[in-house]
Amino acid sequence: MTMRARSLELNLVNTEAVGAADIDGRNRALRALDLLPTGGRGPHAPNISPEHAAYMLLGLGSASVAADAGRAAKRYASFVNPAAPKAGTLLIYLTDLLSHPDAANKIEEVRMCRTHPWVMIVAADGQRVIYRPPNEKHTGTKDYMTGGREEYVIGAGLLHQIAIDIALNQDWPGE
Repeated sequence: MTMRARSLELNLVNTEAVGAADIDGRNRALRALDLLPTGGRGPHAPNISPEHAAYMLLGLGSASVAADAGRAAKRYASFVNPAAPKAGTLLIYLTDLLSHPDAANKIEEVRMCRTHPWVMIVAADGQRVIYRPPNEKHTGTKDYMTGGREEYVIGAGLLHQIAIDIALNQDWPGE
């Protein structure tokens, strides 16, 4: 269950989730912290695992600026569900989700707040699970916000397609 990072980049760009230069900058920031593999190019490029794909999505959703994507992804990866802290981290959850297309198909969206540290997973049946920094006890969805906030939302179709591509070892056409 693998694919190349470039294939996921092209998938994100072609679905208009992000611009080409932006995702390239974000992935450079992830590679700088060893959150993505480095190596050859083209057909000799290293494959990425579901965990690497999860880091790419965290890097995309957690930082407003591409250069901050590595640090933000690493921070958000450690988030836990305060209602069930022993259930594991957000990284473990996203990795499992991207490893199983059927599970990914049951998620409506992943909402990552860039302004306040939280992530909301919205299931297709309407259930919501919140992930926060491990030392935070607040379980609400909005941190007592009175102003605006910046969120990045990853939709159901994109999550499901990435999980399928990884499961089939499918690279983006023309990659």
